Amino acid sequence: MSERRENRMRILAVLFLSFILIFSSLSVPGRGDPMSPMYVNEILSVVTTPTVLPAGSGTLVINMTNPYENISMENVSFVIGIYAFATLDHYVPLEEIEHPPLLRNGSAEGTEIFLHWDSIEPGQNHTLHIDIEMQRGSPTGSVFNQGSYFLRLSMNFTLGNQTYLLLSRGFMSDEAKSSLEGYHGFINSTELEKFGFNGIIPDTSFAVRVPIPKWPFYALVGLALLFTVGAVFSYVEDNPGAFPAIERRYLWLKGKYRWMRSRRKG
Repeated sequence: MSERRENRMRILAVLFLSFILIFSSLSVPGRGDPMSPMYVNEILSVVTTPTVLPAGSGTLVINMTNPYENISMENVSFVIGIYAFATLDHYVPLEEIEHPPLLRNGSAEGTEIFLHWDSIEPGQNHTLHIDIEMQRGSPTGSVFNQGSYFLRLSMNFTLGNQTYLLLSRGFMSDEAKSSLEGYHGFINSTELEKFGFNGIIPDTSFAVRVPIPKWPFYALVGLALLFTVGAVFSYVEDNPGAFPAIERRYLWLKGKYRWMRSRRKG
């Protein structure tokens, strides 16, 4: 009897421990490392990257969300800025561009803009529309060597009593970039803290499309029409009576041409 009771107590203890473990595993996401990729990768997502014309404009669309199930993100700051222009052959830092494109969101405008939210609740989304406007003289590349502008991102927010800073590659120091190049896969946040930030978010970009000039197309169309007319008139001349209306027009033009030549010689 005592042995049976002992077994029951063991079974109950195992069930109780299993229940605790299951409950704990369900609660882990809310209490895990906030800089885990499962969270950081969900905070920002680029929805649309535009392709703009040399004197045109476009809109970059970014979705921002709070992926933390049971805690709000407080005092959220977001920075986005142009930091370089590049083609296949050249890389030009922003400091060397005399007339760079401008970014705009509401009243914020410049090559780098700053946005702020007091709080973002769990699961809440913000869709950011960053307007891009090319200035006269902004580098554009060429028809056969199209260019792109690189954008760097920075995000700062507080969870509970802890403040976190996320940076994209364009905001990192040369030391941080060279040190992190050797890593593959997950990087522990303590490694990043040595360089002054807690998590990594990706750079983004927008392209500049230099349109192909229209005059070669029109020239080809003109030549095609000229050769077509020439071929028709040649056929009419070799086959009298085949197309009387065209033949009359051809003979009139031919006579007009000979008359103009004779006057020029005279």
